[in-house]
Amino acid sequence: LEKSCAKDHVIFEELPYVLAASCDDGLWQAPWHAYARMQTDAGSDSATAALLTTFDNLSTGGADESRLREVRDAAEIVAHASGLGQVLKDPADFNRSVSEITTVLLKVLTNHHEFDDGSEYGASALYMTTEIMNHSCQ
Repeated sequence: LEKSCAKDHVIFEELPYVLAASCDDGLWQAPWHAYARMQTDAGSDSATAALLTTFDNLSTGGADESRLREVRDAAEIVAHASGLGQVLKDPADFNRSVSEITTVLLKVLTNHHEFDDGSEYGASALYMTTEIMNHSCQ
């Protein structure tokens, strides 16, 4: 059989729709702030609203307890660093926000790809079609 394409031949390429600082080394705030920005902009921009819907439909991955605990702890740090602990006086409201941040971080961790943005920290990128291809196995 002949090979349908040569080694290192590009057969698929797409640009990311979310690009944020990597979650490595405790930089958990960037994905949350990127998501919050999409939420804000979605009200006045239909393209951003479509991207937000795409993100909201991503998988959060499995239910590994240690992973969930680690991400929930990181989400609490992000919530406090974002000032939500001072703004949301009701503990139930704060916990709902931490749950939302946890979901966003899980989606990023499950679906991101490292992206060389030229910085010393690197970045995480999300792609529309790539996530579908990566998680389309039944």
